[in-house]
Amino acid sequence: MDPHGIRESLVIEQANQAGYRFDSIIASLPFPMRVRKSYYIRKNLPFTYPLPKRIDETFQGRTGLLAYDLIIVSGVDIHEFSPEEQLNLISYIEHGGAMIFTGGSFAFEKSDGTYHLFKDILPVEIKFPEKSVRISNPAGFSDGSIEPVKVKLNRQHPVCKGLSGEIGKVSIIHPLKPKKNAEIVASAGKFPVIVTGEYENGKIAVIAARPDYDNLSPVIDMTSFFEHSEYDDLMRNLIMWLLKKEKEIIIKQFSLSQKKKSGMWELKVTLEPSKEKTKKVICEIYENNLLKQAHEREADFSTPVLKKELEVKNDRIKMSFTLPVTFHLPEKNLYKILLTAQYGKDVNRELKNMRIDPYEPIVHRRDIVLEVKNATFIKIKNLSDEYVFMPGQLLEFEIKPVPARLEKLLIEIRDEKENIVFRKEQINPGSSYIFELTIPNWKKGLYTLRTTGITRTQTYYSEYQFAIVHIEPVDDLLFVAPVHVNGLTEKRICEDVDDRVNKGFNCLISGKVMGKFPERFYRNLLYYRYLTQFEHNLYLWGEYEGLTCFVDHGPWYMEEGKNPNIPCILTDDFTKKTFDFVRPIIERAEKIPALLSMEILDEPHALPANICRCDVCLSTFMKKYGYEMPKWSELTGIRGKKRYDFFDFLGDYYEKAFNDTYQAVLKYRSRVQANHVFALIGAGQYSTHFSYTDDLKWFPYCDTFEFDCYNYMYAHFAGAEKAKFHQFHFVFARYRNLAQFYKKQLGFFIQTDDRDYPHDIEPIRAPIEILYTAIGQNAKTFHLMYKPTFSNVFGLRQERWELLGKELKKIRKASPLLKKLNKPSSAIAMFFPYTNWVINPQERKLPPGYVGIGFYHKEERPFNKWYPQGYTPFNAYEFLFRYFGECDVVEERLVAKGIMENYRAIFVLGTEYIHQQAAERIENYVKNGGILFMDKIPSFNHNGERIDFFNNLVFSSEPVFDGIEIKVADYGNGKVYLLTEELDQLYTDILVSEDKRRENLLKQKFQDIFFNREKIFPNCLSTNHMVEASLLKNDQFMCITVVNHSQKSEKTTVKIFSPDYKVNYAIDLITFEKLSLNSTHFGIEFDCDIEELSGRFIGLYEKFPDSIEIEGKSFYRRNEYLNLKILPVFENIPLKGEFLARLICRNPEGNIECDKIISINNSGYIIGKPIPENEITGVWELDIELLHSGICKKFTWVVD
Repeated sequence: MDPHGIRESLVIEQANQAGYRFDSIIASLPFPMRVRKSYYIRKNLPFTYPLPKRIDETFQGRTGLLAYDLIIVSGVDIHEFSPEEQLNLISYIEHGGAMIFTGGSFAFEKSDGTYHLFKDILPVEIKFPEKSVRISNPAGFSDGSIEPVKVKLNRQHPVCKGLSGEIGKVSIIHPLKPKKNAEIVASAGKFPVIVTGEYENGKIAVIAARPDYDNLSPVIDMTSFFEHSEYDDLMRNLIMWLLKKEKEIIIKQFSLSQKKKSGMWELKVTLEPSKEKTKKVICEIYENNLLKQAHEREADFSTPVLKKELEVKNDRIKMSFTLPVTFHLPEKNLYKILLTAQYGKDVNRELKNMRIDPYEPIVHRRDIVLEVKNATFIKIKNLSDEYVFMPGQLLEFEIKPVPARLEKLLIEIRDEKENIVFRKEQINPGSSYIFELTIPNWKKGLYTLRTTGITRTQTYYSEYQFAIVHIEPVDDLLFVAPVHVNGLTEKRICEDVDDRVNKGFNCLISGKVMGKFPERFYRNLLYYRYLTQFEHNLYLWGEYEGLTCFVDHGPWYMEEGKNPNIPCILTDDFTKKTFDFVRPIIERAEKIPALLSMEILDEPHALPANICRCDVCLSTFMKKYGYEMPKWSELTGIRGKKRYDFFDFLGDYYEKAFNDTYQAVLKYRSRVQANHVFALIGAGQYSTHFSYTDDLKWFPYCDTFEFDCYNYMYAHFAGAEKAKFHQFHFVFARYRNLAQFYKKQLGFFIQTDDRDYPHDIEPIRAPIEILYTAIGQNAKTFHLMYKPTFSNVFGLRQERWELLGKELKKIRKASPLLKKLNKPSSAIAMFFPYTNWVINPQERKLPPGYVGIGFYHKEERPFNKWYPQGYTPFNAYEFLFRYFGECDVVEERLVAKGIMENYRAIFVLGTEYIHQQAAERIENYVKNGGILFMDKIPSFNHNGERIDFFNNLVFSSEPVFDGIEIKVADYGNGKVYLLTEELDQLYTDILVSEDKRRENLLKQKFQDIFFNREKIFPNCLSTNHMVEASLLKNDQFMCITVVNHSQKSEKTTVKIFSPDYKVNYAIDLITFEKLSLNSTHFGIEFDCDIEELSGRFIGLYEKFPDSIEIEGKSFYRRNEYLNLKILPVFENIPLKGEFLARLICRNPEGNIECDKIISINNSGYIIGKPIPENEITGVWELDIELLHSGICKKFTWVVD
């Protein structure tokens, strides 16, 4: 308690378990109490607000445990408290503290930790199940599958004073055993629900039941213990008992009844007798918000109906009242009657010092929820479910008058200012009337559908509110964050959405689109989508929302052919099944205005269990290849045609599945896109003995593409500690090349996860480092791995989350410009040896003691040599990346089609088997002047036949070091370089041994060959290999992304080779710091300082605009097309380049309609859209400010 008498509570709550509603209960206490909230977000991670380290009350403004009058630990594994913290909590109780412990997913018998230290203070015994089994409930209880059990109160306990004997039911409970000296407050069957006890000077309560929140009925579920009308009373009384205020529980009787004849309501109250002369009782009545009730949202008793001070006679109160007459008649009205009884005079807490004068009045509070059913009403059912729409969508409502005797139904739609935008009359609508309306071009806002029923004797109405949004085209990078509404109240949903918005995310996951959902969960999901789309103007993304109906992913433990697709993918029946499956998903997704994309399938890959050997497959294989289709298991020792053909067929097989899926999407969608999410399986990382993905064939059947690579969490490969981004860089180059070939947008999953914390503590800024790197490598959408509301596996430290959010908000200042740029091709490319990966997998080798596919621990790293790993040339690629500055990865089958002519040099590394056509193309490439670099000469083609691939060249040799040589030979107009040791193994040895001598010698030889002899240069290069530099550009502008991979600040010089235009300025696009720029014989260079594990975006400019020009009309009418063009101008001429600007648009009422960062160039930034037919009329204002200079321009137009 602070000196003003404001009590304080610390609530440590499992983040997805809001159903206890402690926040609202504490807010409703009859005395003021602040809440300090701390969330338990994942097992083995710190709480979002740490438990105070000290016991004493306060020190230098910091809070100690004894500053808290109440501590609630809800759903927390006791293991999360260190032994010292547990002892401090025990000391807190000994010194008079009050605590509540509740159940949860990992509390009590589900805990990994032991309650040994709490053994003496807890009023219950906790018995753990045998072994590691975690049972959900004792016999007779389950997660809703068995009939819930009534909760009975112990009316002899002071907490239960004045309450009824039964309050609702519970369906989930922990099997706790009360101690002998404990008191049972409530029980369900033979199990305690609430148990209290005392220890030394403090009190403690245990709540063994858990709320099954998502499965409750909408609005208020009176059948649930946790939403029963008396639950709040019970919890308030419990807190008062814990705070030793049980004598202040003065309302001993509280009842409400309705008189049959008059219909009036009668409230009866009996108070504990008191000699106190000043007694005050106030009754307040509030009505539930009917517009929220129409959506079946949580109850919101915010509409005041009555407030009256009541007279106390002989400690009794009696009040009769009638509820107000209303013509707004839904099926039922909900009211909350709140009674506050006070003995003693009021105190002015602003002038109160409790340490000098501890007096405060005795105050107690009770409330009850009253449900009034209407005999006459109109029920409005939204047939679309979603209550956020966009122009062009269909409003569809079922209107059901009860009783069905209306002579006329009047339908009106009103905007926020009560202007009627639509009106219709329907004579004799019957018992059910379907109202449909294609939404015109109405402006964004809240609209209310009012349905008025008219009979000869009565007129009444009901209302349903919906929102209209206008979804703007995406002109920014997309940063996608998850929010999971499971177990959350609306308040908690708001908290999580606000958190993501405040950290810079502009897109959230959509949540489930299709399926059978629990009632409360579904209503909260609809509310979440309203909150994101309408109140926060966010985009939504269908993450993990599969569009496919075929079988893959094995499972790995199933025998070959035991889980094939039925019907077979190659049949027309499968095509029909796919279209039938996709259609309802897409049609439902299209009802969500801001939903951009739906995921096709997460990380597709086939395993032996999925192989189909039906007649169609066998005959198709025979027809294409001329022999009987082999089994996957028969190919183990085969290196040649049979193995190549088998996987070629498997690629074709699933290609049809993806094609069918995408064609179904194209047929049924009007705007929602389909998104592929791949892993590294098709990039060769896994052995084809184990699994198979065909990136090249499956890639094109989508609109956008994403992949993941968790280079901190899965730093499993040789040299990873010294080259943390080796795998990351390789796979980015691989997928970027495919995305460019198929013209698909590239996305990436940012690892935020503290997966192995606290065993492995990754750098706290690692997600920032990863984000900058992914932007520099050309990703345009960014998801997180992972930030659930609560998890036992995923999640990150709050400090890490805060740092990422802080940096993301900085990045958002430049991201609209970065969205417009792309990474150009490199001059060199590493050959992806598809044939070698498919038909020449390494032997099945496992560490001692392992079987199957391993399931290795990190102690078995590096994983390169262990099955089921496959092609992992990450260190060879990293060498090229570090010392050339960049390198593409080009797919062998594209090389076979001639897609390599733009490269000056090709690297064929570690390859023994090569496709015959690719080998011939490479020979022609070199003959025509290309450079080929190898570390092994391929010996066999895809049929397993020996080939003559540059075998007859006459090589000259150059020493590198330690007997290793580079051999050089001319071939036609080109050259062939042959390293006498495999580059990947060589550089791995260098990294692991930290041999700087060999690394420098290899680097010098490599750079001498390419920079000095062959005159092949990158787009840009950082001289410090711990700092990478990447060029992004369009036809207007160039930008360098600079990323520091060191855990200390670094300096580097960035060299830009042959820039597209004369560069006079190098400017940081976030801070607008001007960097020193030098011209060189090869182009330009600048020096750059950069913080640890961070990045910078350096824009390269020739000149800057001296003004802004805005083209457009000054007068428009409603429904006319608004067309404005914003241009950067220098000396009255539109200026080439990309320039960041802030755009603010105000409507005639002075409200901001738009406030965002844009990037403008000499093509003009276009604002083009039809003006809504009900748009606000008057003068509109547009303010543009160039961020680098502060130059401003105002433009106005009139809408009439």
